[in-house]
Formats: sequence, structure tokens, C-alpha cells
Amino acid sequence: MRNYMKLMASNLKWLVMMYVILGFFAPSTFSQRGIRPFLEAEGQKPSQPQLHDFDKWSFSLGGFRYEVDKSGIGRRLDSRGKYTRFRVRIQNDEWMERVVYYAEFKRDLLLLCEVNAGGYGSGFVVRLDGRTLRQVWRVHIPAFNVAQGLIENNSAYLAAIGFVAKLNLDSGRYLWKHDNLYRKYRKEGAFNIFELPEIVGKDVIYTENQEMNNRKPNTIRLNKQTGRVLKVELNP
Repeated sequence: MRNYMKLMASNLKWLVMMYVILGFFAPSTFSQRGIRPFLEAEGQKPSQPQLHDFDKWSFSLGGFRYEVDKSGIGRRLDSRGKYTRFRVRIQNDEWMERVVYYAEFKRDLLLLCEVNAGGYGSGFVVRLDGRTLRQVWRVHIPAFNVAQGLIENNSAYLAAIGFVAKLNLDSGRYLWKHDNLYRKYRKEGAFNIFELPEIVGKDVIYTENQEMNNRKPNTIRLNKQTGRVLKVELNP
């Protein structure tokens, strides 16, 4: 009996040690909750001065190297040096500008982009099939200053000037959105450009980019399921 108790104690000690070790090397809470940000692609400036900040963007994802230019023409390079060409659909009078964000979702490619059409800015999110790179769906963002998006499980929290939304990544449909925030709470304008959204419990918080202002940033807090505005904090 005494030997049996010693054996149990030894096994228990071993299990505790393994638990501590595995806990140390386990993914962060950020990963465990299925939350991750879109990443920013590297922009390449044109060789000659033009109206565009960048001529093209590049990034690596899932063992591939991607490039896409301002007209939406892209290519993917695999480890064997083989190229697969693809196209991000934009209008003839549009060009991609300022920033491109990317993420992987169920082995497909997500691109979060901003476009300009002769002074009118907007954005979009597109999902491309991970094997063929053909478009699965595309959704319009009715504002410029497209911000870095945040993915939680099968949804994405998006933002642009005066605009916040939650998008279903399976269907490409908005679950909720607010697109009238710029002059809704302040006549001279607010919520110009946003930081990465933050999830706190059952809420999502959007914070204005502080570098754009010489004051404490404005914030808006919403219920992440319904999109109901819970609190708006405007600073002088």
C-alpha cells in the first residue's frame, strides 16, 4: 500500500510538471480564442514620382510569396519557383492605394484593401480560393482610411473613416455596420482613422488613431454580437 501511494504521488508530480511545461509553451489566449489581426503587406514605392504612394505590395503566407499591384494584378510564387497569376477585381477607373492587409481563412486568402477612383476613396474585402485564387466573394467598404481588421473565429471587425462593421467571413455578408459616425457625434468630424479593434468580453472597442490628433483619442464601444452602440467617448 505504501509503495502504491509513493507511485501515485510520483505520477501526480510528473503530471503537474507536464501541465506547467505545456502551459508555458501553449498558444497565447489571443490564439486560443481564435482572434488574430490582418497583417500589413509591404508596399513598394514607384521608381518615378506618381500620384500613388505604392506601385505594388508583397507578403508571404502559407509557404507562398504573393505580389499584387495597384491595378489588382497579382501573382503567387511557390517553393519550386512556379507562378500562379490572379486578379483582384476593381473598376476600370479605380486603383489600389495606401495599404493592403492580408490574412488566411480556412486555407483561403483574404485581402483588405483601399481604392481610389479620381478622388473618391473606398475599400473592400475579398476572399480568394486558396487553390485556384478565384474570387469567392467580395464586399464593399463605403469609406476610405481603411484600418487594420481583426478576425475572431469566422468573423472580422472592420473600420474606415466614420465606419465600423462586423463581417461574416463564410458568406461575405455584414452582420452589422455603422457608416455614419464621422459627423454623427461631432459637427467638425470624428473617427477619422482607427487603430486595430480590441475585443473586451462581449464588446468590441474602436479607438481613433492618436497620431492623427494632438489629444486623447475618441473611442466607440459596441456589443460585438448585435452591434449596438454602448458608449461613445469624445475628447476635446
